[in-house]
Amino acid sequence: MRNPAEKAATWRQAEGHRRLMAAASAAGAEGGEASKASEAGKVMADSRADDTEFNIAVDVIYNRNRSAWLLWCHRALMFATIMLGSVAATDLANAKVCAVLAAACAAFDLVFDPATTAAAHREIIRQLHEIVAALRRDKGSEAAADTADKALMNLSATEPAPYNMLRALAYKEAVKALGRDPVHCEDVPLYLRPFVNVLRFEGR
Repeated sequence: MRNPAEKAATWRQAEGHRRLMAAASAAGAEGGEASKASEAGKVMADSRADDTEFNIAVDVIYNRNRSAWLLWCHRALMFATIMLGSVAATDLANAKVCAVLAAACAAFDLVFDPATTAAAHREIIRQLHEIVAALRRDKGSEAAADTADKALMNLSATEPAPYNMLRALAYKEAVKALGRDPVHCEDVPLYLRPFVNVLRFEGR
């Protein structure tokens, strides 16, 4: 599956061209090359900021869903450990099996540590909100867009490898929430959705 950011490239180019033409037409009606250039530059900056905000929205939704799933796994493993350990402490049949399963659940939670990974995703969400807040303070400024892009690049260097189909679902949700053109969305088949948090689906 293609990266959602790449899937939107064609749409962004067309949308940016449409805005530039509209701005040029409006400025031409008012007259003056300087006015036309100024208006076009502002439209380009606003379009770039909108694209950055959209990409941030996709990242926020992706990290939110990933964090929620990891927390659910952590709680399910802890619940299973407690319940199986309680049964293992009794004289019921299969107590030894329950003891082994309880140890396995505890070991899985300790080794893979979903709670800590979920906290890391929540920290990424916090940083993304800070980036978009700073971008909105100076929206229309190329300097603000440059700063936001640089911050996103630095943040992406620390992020874990993405789960591509989960990101595709996040992209689709962001398109729906922000009213973007859904033509570049790729739907994830229902039979694959239970695995979007487990398999990375590299190269799809």
